[in-house]
Amino acid sequence: MGLDARLVGPGLGVSQVITNIARHLSEDVEIVWLGDPALAPCEPCAAVRVDRWPYPVLDGPGGRRWARQAGVDLVHFAANTGWRRGATVPFVLTVHDLLYIDTGVKGRSLRQIVGHRYARWNVIGALRAADAVASPSHAVAEEVARRTGRTPVVIANGVDAELLEMGDARSGVARDRPDRRYAVAFSARDPRKGVDLAIKGWRAAGGVPPRLVLLAGGGMPAGIAAEIESDRARGRIEVRPYMSRHALMDLLAGADALIYPSASEGFGLPVLEAMAVGVPVITGLNPAVREVSGDASVTIDPTQPVASIAQGLLALDRDPTLRTQRVATGRRRAREFSWKAAARAYEELYGQVLQSPRAGKRRR
Repeated sequence: MGLDARLVGPGLGVSQVITNIARHLSEDVEIVWLGDPALAPCEPCAAVRVDRWPYPVLDGPGGRRWARQAGVDLVHFAANTGWRRGATVPFVLTVHDLLYIDTGVKGRSLRQIVGHRYARWNVIGALRAADAVASPSHAVAEEVARRTGRTPVVIANGVDAELLEMGDARSGVARDRPDRRYAVAFSARDPRKGVDLAIKGWRAAGGVPPRLVLLAGGGMPAGIAAEIESDRARGRIEVRPYMSRHALMDLLAGADALIYPSASEGFGLPVLEAMAVGVPVITGLNPAVREVSGDASVTIDPTQPVASIAQGLLALDRDPTLRTQRVATGRRRAREFSWKAAARAYEELYGQVLQSPRAGKRRR
């Protein structure tokens, strides 16, 4: 099975999805890693350096020709784009979201603008041509069906077992003294992450907890850096650039809360990871994130997002019973997701595709 790993790299959520699928597939699936061999998690693992090709090449006639000549049984396009025409070799397409369908250019880098336009051009054709389509949440599957008429199979993402173990180890451990506590929020150049709401909500709570740490490996929206300059100078807001995954998870695990007011997500992996390590989550502006968090999160009121974030922070700080309940519920919820289960579901989907009359006719 050729696994599209072009988007595997630092700081990308889809990277976690692709590497964990590869890591947890059974030995019955022989993987050809279509990307940087140094990033392949499988040993041994054949690799093709398609990351050196111009991005659209694998999605076009050159990719179809490669698959036919390489003799792979199936290709899994794991990150929103794929072949716009059927090929001799069948393929599975994972659509993580359709955020790029309606996005404009304001606040986005040139790379994002070009990438979104390419995905918009590619995805409808790829959805029609794919032998099977998967999405990580029912919210995305329903949107894909509404927009295109093609209903994906829902295969939820998982959570690292190490994070669940980290949550177990921290269970019952007293929090840091009040002056060392902090909340965490993710930032990006893309304004959809809602980092401005996280900052305003934390300020409206009167600086409870005393620090807000912005994880800004993906950058910050225009104007935010200047807007928080005074708080940064006083040590009230910290901005962390790209961090190693180990350091990132360690920082997340020590937080009082994760504030996650993102308005557009296909799944919301940081929410699941926070729950796994025992951190309460304040979120809920997006249906996919609500689906993942279930009843474990403190919900943001879309009509009063800033006020409800502030209320959530204050409630978690002042009510130990509420905090304990949210942590316990979140950890139980996180245990319902596993990469092993995700990989098993994909493996079953591969088998269904290979046994389908459509795939058999095309291989003859």
